[in-house]
Amino acid sequence: MSEEIEYLGETKPRTLGVLVTLGLLGGPGLAHVYVGKLQRGILVNLLVILVVEVFVIAFSLLKFFPLLPMVVILLGWITILGFNISSAKSDISKDYVLRPFNHPLLYALVALFTFYGPLVATAQFTQTSLLGLTKVDHSAMTPAIIPGDVILFDRTSFQGRAISRGEAVVLEHQEERPNVLRAVAVPKDTVQVDGTNPIVNQTPLVQAELQPSGDDRDLFAMVEENFGSKYVVSVSKRTFLDAWVPPQELKESEYFLLADNRHQVPLQDGEIPPRDSRNFGPISEEEIEGKPMYIAWSIDPETNSVRWHRIGLRLR
Repeated sequence: MSEEIEYLGETKPRTLGVLVTLGLLGGPGLAHVYVGKLQRGILVNLLVILVVEVFVIAFSLLKFFPLLPMVVILLGWITILGFNISSAKSDISKDYVLRPFNHPLLYALVALFTFYGPLVATAQFTQTSLLGLTKVDHSAMTPAIIPGDVILFDRTSFQGRAISRGEAVVLEHQEERPNVLRAVAVPKDTVQVDGTNPIVNQTPLVQAELQPSGDDRDLFAMVEENFGSKYVVSVSKRTFLDAWVPPQELKESEYFLLADNRHQVPLQDGEIPPRDSRNFGPISEEEIEGKPMYIAWSIDPETNSVRWHRIGLRLR
């Protein structure tokens, strides 16, 4: 009497090459889906997304420079990917019975909804609500920020609090206007400017020399004190700037912004002289996008070489 053979379904061997490719392209969980572990694969992908979101939340709270943690996360990602591919490899079988979800369309859907979709949503939320990057191609904020710097700024810094005198701010992009300037006067202040010298509430802001000015440089660093806030500005001994702003009281939600490069001296060939509130008047709060935090990247515009020593510098 012959034994009855039960038909379990179509078989197709699992191969290491396809497993690795799916793990690389669709998240580490897709390697598990390929060998029949659907629930485990979905869970692994979602856990990876959770780690990314925890990193974003931690950064938004602690304000650390993210380069080193991102390197750690990258190494962790490689480790997780390798571990999961190795784990899924142990389930490879030549007589693998195909499941309903072993189909390219289903693989694409799993990758989309458990990996790429959440990853893109997290990145978009981070870019629009938490953090931003802006490239500086002007000399307005010399010496702290120079042309070629890419600034990482915090969009949440001024939520729930007012901008203080002396804080640098990132502005919405507009042609011929610097995207980073410094607030020297805030709403309800009375401000005037005599050349390069701001006067806030009838008090001239004091500048103290930071470095000897006996040589032939174009710009010299000075420390300016603004009602307890101190920051470095640059002035020129060889340039006269005839800028007179009569006394004016700032309205609610208005800020008077100046370039740290007080004489508005261009440092690059063909650069338009940096402009600030001496040229276009006070700026409304709605035009301010956030607070610069770090130099995320920096390339010398003349040599196209990376300025590694500037990456990670904290701004104030």
